[in-house]
Amino acid sequence: LFLLVLLVRTFKRLFLPRFVNLGRTLGRSAHGPDWENDNTDRITKFGEYVYRLLYHSSVSLYGLWYFKDKIWWDDARGGTANCWMDHGFQTIEPGMAWYFLIQSAYNVDALVSLMELSFAWEWVNPMSYSSALDFLEKEHVVDDRMRKREVFKMMARSRGRKTVLWTPLFRVKWSPTVRGDFR
Repeated sequence: LFLLVLLVRTFKRLFLPRFVNLGRTLGRSAHGPDWENDNTDRITKFGEYVYRLLYHSSVSLYGLWYFKDKIWWDDARGGTANCWMDHGFQTIEPGMAWYFLIQSAYNVDALVSLMELSFAWEWVNPMSYSSALDFLEKEHVVDDRMRKREVFKMMARSRGRKTVLWTPLFRVKWSPTVRGDFR
């Protein structure tokens, strides 16, 4: 599955810029160069949508071609009642396994892409603090109540990105403003 995810990511890295250029060319020809400069996000999203359309269309066509001669699609041979025959002990043919693996690789790639858009890692020099408590003490926090309050402040900072996780080695920040849903 890991190799398939890498393959899907490579395919996406190769073809997504071409689809974005297609959107740029179509937008420039339909609306002019000013529209192109003002709508770079829309052009990028157009390329993403073309990539999704081609992926889902090709996987759906493969699924229809592969599953067309299976017994659960043929009412004359029992139809969907065959799906429950020997439930849990049905054989999985190689073509079906590849179908599910490719679908899984695409979904893992989508999850990784959303995480890349939504989270930012900030590496902290571990030699600068001996522990999280040392960090809080260097930040002029003296008692336990103030320490707890400072930890919650660190977790809820809103300078564009909110700190989700803090350790002496790294900070993971999440941005509510970066759209990870491709809208």
